[in-house]
Amino acid sequence: MPASSSPTESSSPAPSQGNTDDGTSDSTGWWWLALVVLVVGALVAVLLVRRARRGRTWRSDVATAEREVGWFARDLVPQLRGSGSLAGVAGGWTVAAPRVSALDDRLTHLVTTAPGEEERARATALRDAVRTARDRIAALVSAGGPATWSLDLDGAQAPLLAVLVPPDAGSPG
Repeated sequence: MPASSSPTESSSPAPSQGNTDDGTSDSTGWWWLALVVLVVGALVAVLLVRRARRGRTWRSDVATAEREVGWFARDLVPQLRGSGSLAGVAGGWTVAAPRVSALDDRLTHLVTTAPGEEERARATALRDAVRTARDRIAALVSAGGPATWSLDLDGAQAPLLAVLVPPDAGSPG
């Protein structure tokens, strides 16, 4: 007698574990999607943290450079003026010129690494004021002998003070 199939056996294949007859998939697909979203989210978070850290570092560097511009305007120029002679100005400038050049270099770097347009404009204004003052003092020293050297130092100091305290900063608003 031929073997008959028992009533417990089914003639249709059993559904696979990942796919049901109604076309839905199991939860493992969702886990992969969640993992991808999590990885992308972590990457975005890391990039945002790095950007914020760079911004804080840049602002700290600008604050340091502003203090150096303040030294140039409020300490160095008055000391040069107080030397009493053009020869004293020349001697003082010889000592201070490398520090001013380093400040110019630092500000140039800050201009190129500024995180935004406002920051770039601020660093550019500081750098341009330092360059103008430096060039005026260097021209005064190299010309040797103008009777108006004290007034020329005032002219060199003016752009530094203007960039440190913008004209509209003191007006009530």
